[in-house]
Amino acid sequence: MFFPGSWSGPSSGNGLDCRPPLSNVPIKIRNVMSSQCLRRCAGLLPLVLLLAACVDGEPLSTEPPGLRIRLEATGLVGLDASREGSYRLWLVDGESRFYDAGGFAGGTTVDVELGAAVADGVEIAHAIVTVEPPADADPAPSAQKLLGGAIRSGRGTLSIDRYVTVGIPLEPSPGVHVLRTPSDDGRGGRANDDAGLWLYNAAGDSADGSLFVRLTPVTRGWIYEGWIVRDYGTAAAAWLSYGKFDPDARRHVSQRDDTGPGPYSGQPDWKRALPGRIFAPGDDWLTNGAGYPIAANMSFPLDLNGCLLPPTECQAAGQVSGPSRWTHVITIEPVTDEDEMPWLARPFPLLRPYRNPIGEAGAEVPRVIGFDPSGLPQAVVTLTGGGR
Repeated sequence: MFFPGSWSGPSSGNGLDCRPPLSNVPIKIRNVMSSQCLRRCAGLLPLVLLLAACVDGEPLSTEPPGLRIRLEATGLVGLDASREGSYRLWLVDGESRFYDAGGFAGGTTVDVELGAAVADGVEIAHAIVTVEPPADADPAPSAQKLLGGAIRSGRGTLSIDRYVTVGIPLEPSPGVHVLRTPSDDGRGGRANDDAGLWLYNAAGDSADGSLFVRLTPVTRGWIYEGWIVRDYGTAAAAWLSYGKFDPDARRHVSQRDDTGPGPYSGQPDWKRALPGRIFAPGDDWLTNGAGYPIAANMSFPLDLNGCLLPPTECQAAGQVSGPSRWTHVITIEPVTDEDEMPWLARPFPLLRPYRNPIGEAGAEVPRVIGFDPSGLPQAVVTLTGGGR
């Protein structure tokens, strides 16, 4: 049986990597001697981008050359190589040995033709796309396995199931969130509740699980992160993280995230503050007395809620007149940025399945978290030639 979580990468031996920069143009790969690699790269680079896995001594495998792999994908948006890394395609045989089939740059639609040499008689069982970290020098696949699937009769459909998730599809109905600021519940009432967002249902019950948001567990290379976004979908969008979190064994999001009430809550020890009152992910955005970085033109406390009443009534209620500019988003992030400070957090561009406008309603009126799988990556891989 094939277990993605237990794979180990191929041995690099004494190999030297002479891969040039990535591109969206067709790519052909052969395992050749170092001098051949240099001649090919020099002679054909103006026409196509060639990736060559070069080693000192004998090639890793040479019979038969010419296995062709075509990857046709959607949703593989371009990555910032210096900050987000790059994509890499791997073939896996029936004995869980990995074959590096080369890197590519991604795009909304990718049609990349790759070639690799695989020993005669080796049966390719699976294909995987990983996200490799910036300046990656490790010859093995990263923990960020993004897409994968079985190869049958030279063809396979690749999805995030069993690679990003643990074999269960992403939860289509995760639940609701509310607006609330537990950081100032004991300081003069609930006047600032529009300045906080928390993942629970105020009308729910912990006994039947309706209190909690439900999410599908993800594999060890990934983690959930929550955000509030001002002017979502525009060039001026400002993303504020409220922390990273995982569901429990019952798929309930029933524990606090890694930021507690958050750096803008007014709590001095914000990561560990309010231990008896916080049981779910979320943050308060009440004050910035500590002077942490924040996007321009934001004043505290934030007003996440909109107000459609006459302007004088909105002002009297302490709200900004007009519809809310804020959207709630839950993304799936690589664990490689798990320790970043909230004010430095930037969303990974690939996996953004959950989103809802915060809208205009009472603070504890549940806001339904929407699920949109349309932008999730997927691919079809086709193998032709020897060794498949």
